[in-house]
Amino acid sequence: MQQKPFYSLNKDSYQPISHGRSFLHEQYEAIKSFIELNFDPKFHNLIAKPIKSGEHVNWYNEKLEGKIQKLDKFKGETGEELKKQYNALVHQIIAKCEYFENSDDENNKAWAESIKEVFDINRNMVFSNGDSVTIVWGYEFKEKGKYYMPLEAFAALLVDPEEVPDLEEFEPPNIDESIQEVIQDESIQEQSIEQPINEEPKEIQSSVEAVKTEPAKIKSRIPKPVQSTHWFLLMLDSIERFAK
Repeated sequence: MQQKPFYSLNKDSYQPISHGRSFLHEQYEAIKSFIELNFDPKFHNLIAKPIKSGEHVNWYNEKLEGKIQKLDKFKGETGEELKKQYNALVHQIIAKCEYFENSDDENNKAWAESIKEVFDINRNMVFSNGDSVTIVWGYEFKEKGKYYMPLEAFAALLVDPEEVPDLEEFEPPNIDESIQEVIQDESIQEQSIEQPINEEPKEIQSSVEAVKTEPAKIKSRIPKPVQSTHWFLLMLDSIERFAK
């Protein structure tokens, strides 16, 4: 345990959050046990421990070394990275609470409600030693929007580096050989295009050419006159033949 608290507040300065039959911050031991049983170790030391002392509540985090101060004290890149770390941790905690809320276990549902109260980003006061973060919680600190960041700002921290698959090493292709293969393929294609697909026999080809050169001979048919059967015409025809 640290010899001195990193933060102390007067009990009358902020309104404590009621939960069940007591105040939320008075359930520290039970909340800490639930987190240790159901969450990864990186979440175990996130909440600070409140201890009452007269009119004050003192906050400790024995796992964090060095000087612990409010996140507002860290400026520039360090402050941004710590804020990203805090948002990423809270995001994962709330996501798991939603999983508990959708389960059939009523006990898990009740615990999900409690954990979401503890990690309310609009109520927490965030502190850090410059490396890790810890929260003062259980009171209406009214820090709404102070630490909030959009998901895209800290999304990279949600992926565990151990879960990212290693890329397989591969030998880059020889560019000269690739170009040579392309040239050979193109020459083969050109040769196949120049050659006729189906060659006809010479006899058939010569006959086809003859048909093309000779003009077509069309036989004209002269229509025969219609023979008359009239008796007078037949008699004249007989006299004419007799005279001849």
